Amino acid sequence: MTVNQNQITDLAKYYEEAMRELGYDSIDSNGANQIGFHKNTITSKNGRRVDTANSFLKMAADRNNLHISINSHVTKIPVKADLPVGQNLQDHIFVPIYFFPNVSWTITEEKLNNIWNLMIYLTTGKGKYPIFSKISRFKFLFLFKFQFQFKFRAVVSGTHLILNHYFSTEDIVLKMAEKNQNGFTVLPALLRPRSTGSITLQSTDPFDPPLIDPQYFTQKEDIDIFLKGVKKTLELGHTKAFKALGINIRDTYIHFPQCKKYDAPSDGYLECYIRHYATHFNHPTSTCRMGHSNDPTAVVDQDLRVKGISNLRVVDASVMRNVVSGNTNAPTIMIAEKAADLIRVELLSQGYVCDRLTSSLRKFYGRYGELVIHYDVPLSRMVDDILS
Repeated sequence: MTVNQNQITDLAKYYEEAMRELGYDSIDSNGANQIGFHKNTITSKNGRRVDTANSFLKMAADRNNLHISINSHVTKIPVKADLPVGQNLQDHIFVPIYFFPNVSWTITEEKLNNIWNLMIYLTTGKGKYPIFSKISRFKFLFLFKFQFQFKFRAVVSGTHLILNHYFSTEDIVLKMAEKNQNGFTVLPALLRPRSTGSITLQSTDPFDPPLIDPQYFTQKEDIDIFLKGVKKTLELGHTKAFKALGINIRDTYIHFPQCKKYDAPSDGYLECYIRHYATHFNHPTSTCRMGHSNDPTAVVDQDLRVKGISNLRVVDASVMRNVVSGNTNAPTIMIAEKAADLIRVELLSQGYVCDRLTSSLRKFYGRYGELVIHYDVPLSRMVDDILS
């Protein structure tokens, strides 16, 4: 899986200067101190998203012991265990804050859909068209004890590229799309929500869609933290770096109809905007929570095995006890890698090995007549030697 950094516009240097004006330094997102900003890393190659299906699953799809089932429904199954599946739903939520610079070089819809730009992308994988190109990959990590995060996106503010996806207020979409002007978006995001939702069955019909109730902002603390984060976002508009782009902070206060009774940018206006227009990052987690055998909120144990059911594991973001403070993609891949190791170790300890491991074991121990697992050799060392 290819991991790299991508920068299409010059906006990143203005983001960085603005962050420094607010008192924050550049950091290593994997280092000891994570209060600050950094350029983001992405999983992409030649302008395209690199996903786990192509990086891992595709090469193993023809294995006899692998069965892949997608878009599948279970129509009947005996109840083996009564577990809190679907509870504790958590996700990252955000609201877009738009800035309108007086420059001509940010990305607009017209530039993005230009035929020459498309040809450059199709022939070289570069240009402004790749899936990540409309994101100037820059992230401001963690405010308020790791509870908040900014993401900067070098996107035309207001066209259907963002608004039509996140908002349902059609008149606002059309009004802002008419401008087709240069702009970019800052996405303040709540990383550790206190509010939790649920996914439950709607009926006994397995083809009925489930009832998904995210319960956003049912805990007042979430609104309080979100309000602080949005205010911090607006402080960017007063920095010298943003003013050098010709940004007028008053243009950021879009008068959405649901919030017209409040004066912008009062707390009442900002809370109204948050409650009406906050949406999620598609990071749902924690509905099959990991925990101890006596934990009533847990669905799987520390080895990802479903409690009370043999030969069944859950391996995805749902096993997280709480949503992580960042994108869920890499942590979910880590969970899958760990699950693979757990299964290998379990099979080896029981004397079951696959053909590839059998061959490796025979070579390692020099026993060609029969396979013998030497229990006097530490299992961890044996596995490391085999897999190396």
